[in-house]
Amino acid sequence: METAWELGIANSLMEYDPVEGLLVPSSLRRKNLASARDTLNGYQKGACFYCYRTIGTTPDQTDGAEVDHLFPHVLMRRGLTNDLDQIWNLVLACVDCNRGIDGKFDSTPSRIYVERLAKRNDYLIESNLPIRDTLIFQTGGTSAERRTFLQAKLDLAITHHPAIWQTVALADPNF
Repeated sequence: METAWELGIANSLMEYDPVEGLLVPSSLRRKNLASARDTLNGYQKGACFYCYRTIGTTPDQTDGAEVDHLFPHVLMRRGLTNDLDQIWNLVLACVDCNRGIDGKFDSTPSRIYVERLAKRNDYLIESNLPIRDTLIFQTGGTSAERRTFLQAKLDLAITHHPAIWQTVALADPNF
């Protein structure tokens, strides 16, 4: 905080992010994304996006689903992109996959997860759910445009944060 003061940065422009343990610009602070849980679960059917383990989807469940950024939030903090808090990039993950001992944390997702995300986004668009127009606006009007969009994000992530993460499936895929 003292450095921010020395640089003349207004207090209102900086916030302490307890998750990251850093002082960050207010616009880059991690947002509470729990409101996306029900929408995401409609596709994931109570399973972790990465390992397919059954996860609880209500806040009172100890094995609860965490809303995760498939492409890590660290890319926004570094000023490389500004759209990772949007629904196209959010998935439900179990605690172990999201931030466990061998969890994803800020790692770049394996290509298999990017392909799974593309399939998920296409499914949501084709289902004519209310989220359809939002996803099209955010990622492109055709499946090919959406895949190009995701590939560009993956290329960006690999270039600036090359640690690739993948886990082992703990159950059969149900989506």
